[in-house]
Amino acid sequence: TSMSKCTCVLLLAVACTAMHAPGSRQLLSATRRNEENLLATKKPLDKPPRLLQPLFGAVGLATGAAWTTVVLTTIRSNQPLGAMMPSSTHGVFARTSVLSALPLIASCYSTLATASADSWERLGSPTCRRINLALVAAGLGSLLWVGFAPLITQIPGSSPLVSHQSYSGLQRAALLGAYGSTA
Repeated sequence: TSMSKCTCVLLLAVACTAMHAPGSRQLLSATRRNEENLLATKKPLDKPPRLLQPLFGAVGLATGAAWTTVVLTTIRSNQPLGAMMPSSTHGVFARTSVLSALPLIASCYSTLATASADSWERLGSPTCRRINLALVAAGLGSLLWVGFAPLITQIPGSSPLVSHQSYSGLQRAALLGAYGSTA
């Protein structure tokens, strides 16, 4: 049958690949030699500009302020008609739990600011790269939230459109700028 033919071809391909693959010891020793050659010829990198450390601090403060603004304006006790509120204490507990992310935001930017004062090598470490990636993803997500809040929070069946939350004017520009600087 065609299924058994496909299985035979697949097994044959795997077997051929295994026959021609170099031994793992050969690969490891070649990789180590290449790394040693690269390290021997690599010049030390200059230090990052001094301005980078305060910039990380400023962006961290802007992101924390934007996060706080969104939390305080979105989670509120005077919800529009049609919005579900599980209890009268929902707003307090929801705000508190979401604001618990502020120490994480501060910690991320503090780590990057400290690393930027040290060296490009430390700033390019796997830890700092992961933190940067996480901040970019969070900044982009928050940027999209601010931009599309009226559509995301639209109360179903409302005509004309009634939203739980929308941002406009200077507040919208400031939030987009803060989250955009993170991304």
